[in-house]
Amino acid sequence: MKIHPDQLKALQDLEKTQKGGKPGQAGGFEELLQNSIDQDRPASEQTQPSPGSQAYASQIHAAMQTSPAQSPATVSGAPLMEDIDQVLQQWENYSHQLGSPTTTLRETYATLQGIQRDLQSARQKLSELDKAPHQLASLLNELEVMVQTEEIKINRGDYLA
Repeated sequence: MKIHPDQLKALQDLEKTQKGGKPGQAGGFEELLQNSIDQDRPASEQTQPSPGSQAYASQIHAAMQTSPAQSPATVSGAPLMEDIDQVLQQWENYSHQLGSPTTTLRETYATLQGIQRDLQSARQKLSELDKAPHQLASLLNELEVMVQTEEIKINRGDYLA
């Protein structure tokens, strides 16, 4: 049996009309997914705009327009951000000291201990914030792990020439 393209096209059109679609109209995966999501949502959530819509974009734009001085979390988090900035600058200094032939390992270790003190201060300020972003907590955790790792390396003698 030979299948001709015109027969195949007629069969596809017939299949679309039986499923409720119009011939020539592409229903698309996006529509099926959105309908499935809408059916699963409670009625209170269905009134919110979807992430791809224009209304959603305008809500995000309006939220971004608020000035940093008006946000209480930003005002109270400024000392924390300064501490984190200082820690990152000290990390940069520490890495330069490790690569420098004129800096002793004791000076480098003192810098590492300074980083550790600043991290403890930043951790304390983070706990004082009401609504601290979890990203800052994870950043502080990673920095503390790096400090501990470097301290072990120095004590083990990895940086001795």
